[in-house]
Amino acid sequence: MRSFLHLVALAVTFLIPVHAESGRTHHVHSSCTDRSTWAKSLELAVKIIETAIESIDGEDEPRLDIVDAAQDIFDVVLDSQEWYNLKGLQEPYKEILSWTTAEVKSSEFETLKAAAIRTMCGNSAMVEDENAPDDPSKPGTVRKRLEGEVRTPVEGEAPPGEQGYTDIKNYMAMVQPYCSEMGVKGYTSHYRYDAVPEFQPKEETDTCEPERHLQFGQNPIRTAAELCDVVFQELKNLQGERMIQNAEHLDWDNKDFSGKTLNDFRFLTALTIIHEYMHVARPPFGTDSGSQKIQRNCIRDVRGKDSYGWQNIGPMTHDEAIINADSYTWFAFITFLFSHGYALTRSELGECSDLEGAARDAEIARLTALRQAGVIQKYPDIVEF
Repeated sequence: MRSFLHLVALAVTFLIPVHAESGRTHHVHSSCTDRSTWAKSLELAVKIIETAIESIDGEDEPRLDIVDAAQDIFDVVLDSQEWYNLKGLQEPYKEILSWTTAEVKSSEFETLKAAAIRTMCGNSAMVEDENAPDDPSKPGTVRKRLEGEVRTPVEGEAPPGEQGYTDIKNYMAMVQPYCSEMGVKGYTSHYRYDAVPEFQPKEETDTCEPERHLQFGQNPIRTAAELCDVVFQELKNLQGERMIQNAEHLDWDNKDFSGKTLNDFRFLTALTIIHEYMHVARPPFGTDSGSQKIQRNCIRDVRGKDSYGWQNIGPMTHDEAIINADSYTWFAFITFLFSHGYALTRSELGECSDLEGAARDAEIARLTALRQAGVIQKYPDIVEF
């Protein structure tokens, strides 16, 4: 079976190592592949993930800037038990690269049903006619939940409410269509309904042939990641300048990103992909179809709405950061910036500095503030790779 990485093969000119982990099957829906920027964004996401793995697990000692970033994000220091544990945190990255492409079936919906992981793109649309039978080939993807649609309660999780919605394509419960919320760029669904019988139950007096259940054959360990439309829309800042969103905006040879903040890169589609895939890599209910207990090491948004962005991940404790999706996302991106000669502003003065006393303290305070704000600089001693 082909690796998930073959999806970027047409755009990639180098060989990508495949890391053998779970090997769950993955299908990227045409709602993504039909987007003009999807292939390059996925390629960039893969490269960022690879760079993170190399930075943690390389043969050489990790570079000081990477160690400092790990300390900032995961609250660890070199030569400590926490750093040793951090080397183990590369596993979610490797898990993503291990996914294999789902076998193509008679229709895209049948291909989707067989896949353990699904990537979808676009805002979920409500079904216009609530009385119409489910039709996954039509634009409407969400409808009100029916009484007979149930999912087995999971230990450690609050039971699902009576109200809610159903994702028709993935046959999962939803609290609401999340892309309708302001600021939401993507989400991951784990709340799968229980398996259904192959044929719909019929009344005893019904002489017709039994009807095959539309949702029969849904993968029992399915997880779905969805990227909202806003990720693919052209965005501009208050000055009317185009935001950094796509791979072509990262022109390393002709642009100097010194003085930019990590926040300036927050709309990169590749980072949204990585964030959602971190949830998929360590889902709350595990990857075992018999799992009825929330996994302790699942990667979530540990502080709710305060889990995103450089300004929020820095104050997290070690125990919070190692299960927070954006912590992994930004650490990976910092290692990627490093591969192009950039690092977070260094808060220590070099040996050549002649500042002393109060002036030295003031300069260190200034540099520390820049670092805390996520400002990056290009340093000549960083060898690009």
